[in-house]
Amino acid sequence: AYGEATVSLRESAAKRGRGGQCCRPGVAFSAQLLTAESLQRTLAPVAASSAAVVVHLSGHGIRGHLVLDDGRGTAQFFSSEMLGRILELRADPQGPPSDGVRLVILNACSLHDVGLQFVQGGIPHVICCSADLRDSVSHIFLRNLYGSLFQGSTVARAFKAACVALRSNADV
Repeated sequence: AYGEATVSLRESAAKRGRGGQCCRPGVAFSAQLLTAESLQRTLAPVAASSAAVVVHLSGHGIRGHLVLDDGRGTAQFFSSEMLGRILELRADPQGPPSDGVRLVILNACSLHDVGLQFVQGGIPHVICCSADLRDSVSHIFLRNLYGSLFQGSTVARAFKAACVALRSNADV
């Protein structure tokens, strides 16, 4: 499914005359299976040049746990404490500078505790939900959030614009 998402974005971009480039110049997109290993690689990379600026985690959350894949197709409940250990690696004086990830979006239900862990781990901007999240609501919010960000808005302004769009949508 993740490979299909990347192909779909490339096909969509090609239809719009972008030659298969799925994002604006200077923007790289990567979709991958969410495992503990891929999460650590993204949040605390070995090389500073591979650090992400925005991390969007889309999946499931249950009682303050991210639901990851264990690499064998089985769910792994990943606690905020386990996440905290990964985020501690960002502060490692021997490692790369911790200025990579600036925004984390947790597109899943009931991840307020996980969001707090990201904040405590030094991520300046975290967007998460403390209750159940409907896909239709998420779609409206994220479309407006990313639309604003890609037009150059600050995270705070993009967040406000997405909230206004959500509140003014007749279908919500």
